[in-house]
Amino acid sequence: MACKGVTKPTVDDRSDQDFLVFREGKLEIVKGSLTKAELDLTDFFIEADSYLCEDFDLLRNEEMLLKPGNMSKLNGEIQFIAIKVVYPEDTLVKNEYIHWKYPDTPAPTSPEIAVSPELPTVSQIMNLGKIMILSGSTTDFKGWDLSGEGSPKFGGLLLINPHDAIDVQIQIILVK
Repeated sequence: MACKGVTKPTVDDRSDQDFLVFREGKLEIVKGSLTKAELDLTDFFIEADSYLCEDFDLLRNEEMLLKPGNMSKLNGEIQFIAIKVVYPEDTLVKNEYIHWKYPDTPAPTSPEIAVSPELPTVSQIMNLGKIMILSGSTTDFKGWDLSGEGSPKFGGLLLINPHDAIDVQIQIILVK
């Protein structure tokens, strides 16, 4: 299970291609041994009142709604979501994606959005390649609401495997 251990990424020494890697606390763009750009995450931290690290399979043509009912130990608004998708080794690069949807999110009308039934909603399906990181706030209505409480329009994060012949493994960390 990937949530229990940590492995250091390796990069082929292909000097003609850029790679995005996590290495020694940094998110880097590298070309061969040259670091072209970096985002230092060494001092990045989020207080974790509770967290969940879980691995599961998302089978071909199936979907899973991440919510407290099927993700033990957490409820309510989540401050941090990291999802890694692991594809079978023989998967073509053009097929290395799944879909995700945050059901019926309020359309952005201003930076200080108040959740109201009168607001228009957007329910758009987005692509997820190998990794997705989302952060929010623990302030009411500013985090990722996985609870769905108060309204059937809000809550949960839907993962969808659109492929007919590819099963994928999902590795997820949720922090509240």
